[in-house]
Amino acid sequence: MSTPRVELDIEAVHPSTGLVEHSPIDVTLGATLRFLGESAPRTGMLCVRQATPDCVSVTVSKDNTVRHTIHTQAPPAGAGVHIEAYYCETEAGPDSVCVEKSSAASQQSLDIAARYEVIFKSFEILHTRARQRDTVELSLAGFSGEPASSTSPLCKIVGPPTYCVGPMQQGELKDGEHAVRGDVRVGPFTLVPEADPDLNLLYTIANEGYGYNEKAFLAFMNLMNTFGSGIYSSLGKSGGTDLKEGTAILNNAMAFDCDGVVFNDNPILLNRTRDGQSASTLDARTRDNGFWEHRSDIQAQPNDVNCGDSSQYRATFRVARTSWQPPVGEPAGQERIPLAPLSEENGPRYCPQGSAVVEVGCSGRYCDNLHLVCERYARETPLGHRDVDAHQWSGWYSEEDGGHPPGWLSPAPITGFIAGVDCRGDYCDDVRVDTDATLTPAGPGASVSVVSEETAPARCPSGQFVTKLLCSGSYCDNLSVWCSP
Repeated sequence: MSTPRVELDIEAVHPSTGLVEHSPIDVTLGATLRFLGESAPRTGMLCVRQATPDCVSVTVSKDNTVRHTIHTQAPPAGAGVHIEAYYCETEAGPDSVCVEKSSAASQQSLDIAARYEVIFKSFEILHTRARQRDTVELSLAGFSGEPASSTSPLCKIVGPPTYCVGPMQQGELKDGEHAVRGDVRVGPFTLVPEADPDLNLLYTIANEGYGYNEKAFLAFMNLMNTFGSGIYSSLGKSGGTDLKEGTAILNNAMAFDCDGVVFNDNPILLNRTRDGQSASTLDARTRDNGFWEHRSDIQAQPNDVNCGDSSQYRATFRVARTSWQPPVGEPAGQERIPLAPLSEENGPRYCPQGSAVVEVGCSGRYCDNLHLVCERYARETPLGHRDVDAHQWSGWYSEEDGGHPPGWLSPAPITGFIAGVDCRGDYCDDVRVDTDATLTPAGPGASVSVVSEETAPARCPSGQFVTKLLCSGSYCDNLSVWCSP
């Protein structure tokens, strides 16, 4: 005797082009009961396969096709993605599980994009260009492939996307780390991983201490627009001949000797894998938490002999994957959220909004690589992007400073749980922490363990999060982890 079976077909996906991950789509399914003899109608569920499936109840009868359109979301970004669906029936038992009976995949492969913005986040002055203070202004530009209006100057194209911002005044500043004033971001850029071109950036910082200078302003705009015309699209990071020539032109446009460019960089953010380095693409860097930050190397720019030593600056930008949603139905998306290892070359590391650090470990000589694990505050707490302006960074500290942030007393004044960690110097010698004041800890808590490369990671008890990260030993080698409910 033949066994009745339900044949399933994905008849249409709408829209089928211009898709962005997690955007609404309609999937039309057809189900037909096939059987050689007599067969009673069958009742089950038609589902689009997702981490949390979207389903509708159906009753199928012999040789009749039942069609349903399911409103769901596009899968995560990728090239050549196939939508998957299945038919299931609930079987008797205490768990009432819907058991899959048949499945299907869309015949048409779909290109699904991710959406990115790039934010000029902060910069650090290690040595000013002028003798006391620099009057800082900065600019940011970016594009992927051909700008939307290739006949217009990059900075005059009306977005979205925004291709160019600046120059933006930042004020008179001394040595130290400074958050960027104003919203300096470009995008959104909609890119299909492994299909669309790479994302090219140009960000520039200058000291211009004598107010508005039309000649310098036009030089700034020319540098950005020349970049947009594609001259830099084939250059590697920092140091192409055209970038150096553009910097020289900009310096010549400055009004006085101590004015000039103090930082200029042209990173290329990979959207396609090169030389097998799949972990370096935008998709890979932002897939887990929805963002990635890059802090540049220190740049020393030659100075006029009357102005002092060469300036030294470094800058940090953030790539925000604005189309990102946290994974659902997986341990890393629900509870444990491991972050990529942190070292002085690649910090900082942040938990997603709605979560905080619960575990700290390290590896490498002098605890050079920090391993952080986050957890959401509660299972129903939604995860999201941590607002770039909401960070509450401590000052830098090391064992020479007592092993705790400047101004911390004993017990330290705790205003939030630790949700981000950064480090700098050899072997991550200097540390700073970012606190999230969404929830107020019951108190400073207690030390649960001292972590080094020779020990196992320290993990907070259930329901508690890290409140303090203190250090001792050479290069802050030993980390005392404190937790509190």
